Amino acid sequence: MKRVICSIVSAFLALCGSMSNLSFAQTPEIQEYLKTLEIGDSFNYRNLTIIPIYAKTFRDKTDYLTLDEAMSKGYLTITELEGGRVPQVKLKNDSDHYILVVAGEMLKGCKQDRLVGRDGLISPKKEVILPVYCSERGRWSSVSNKFESGMSQAEPHLRGMLYSRKNQDTIWGGIRNSASGLGVNSSTEALQEIYRDEKVSRKISNYTERLENIPRLEEDAVGVVVGLGDKVVGIDIFANPSLFAKLWSKLLRSYAVSAISEENLKGVITKEQAKKILNEIYRVEFSRQSGLDLGEDLQANVAGMICSALVYRGNVIHFAAFCGEKESIQKRDIRIPIIE
Repeated sequence: MKRVICSIVSAFLALCGSMSNLSFAQTPEIQEYLKTLEIGDSFNYRNLTIIPIYAKTFRDKTDYLTLDEAMSKGYLTITELEGGRVPQVKLKNDSDHYILVVAGEMLKGCKQDRLVGRDGLISPKKEVILPVYCSERGRWSSVSNKFESGMSQAEPHLRGMLYSRKNQDTIWGGIRNSASGLGVNSSTEALQEIYRDEKVSRKISNYTERLENIPRLEEDAVGVVVGLGDKVVGIDIFANPSLFAKLWSKLLRSYAVSAISEENLKGVITKEQAKKILNEIYRVEFSRQSGLDLGEDLQANVAGMICSALVYRGNVIHFAAFCGEKESIQKRDIRIPIIE
């Protein structure tokens, strides 16, 4: 398939070379990362637009295991802490592999279902305390002695809340609003019930059948910019194509749920919108804190979105950007040069 691509930052940097009044805060990992990326042509189905992101080079070719992979192979065990605590669980990596967990991934079982609260890269043979949020408000009774992967991802607006470190009540409110908007009832207010609902599941399949092959269309696909109607709602980009391909199906289903709940939105996002946002991300200085286990968490507010990057050994393992509420980035003017 013919692919038309354009550099995200190269033209931007050339234009800035002649603009002495511009100053740039330095977050070298983000800047170097963006320099390797290119934007592809969009894919559309109904109100959902997927704009693929491709990488010219891959600095990190490590075969990281995902949460689902590690749990299915028995490498990863996640349990309640003694007595049970809502915001924390215990994660143990018994393997020789590096394991990536992503904010918004669902865990089911034990005393109540949870959502992973932040991205983390877990080193081999390591045990860590994993921050989580409750995603099943109406249950506090044990159904198993360890968690299973929920095989699903929270919707974009909920992931924005997680990266923004919203409180538990806000997360519960977001789950309740999602379920209500989709006409899904759950006696325990479990987020998982949205994906189990027959009508929602059937609609999700309509999106996945048309869009799930994006990572396979080009072997250098590493991520996506995603829009609902003419609004950008999320960005997910990974260190290498293998990692993106392993997580894409789960991510697509979460974007599809948002699309189903916003079926009346019209229009499509454009490559120009994606370029504007990524160019602005290039300019911003990110705050830093130690990672859950390995690396650092970088965070910034850019173009109305909360942006988060997990960085290890100078490489971006996962970059994500979302709105913290059910808001979206609309077409607008941004005070930086636009890539032609």
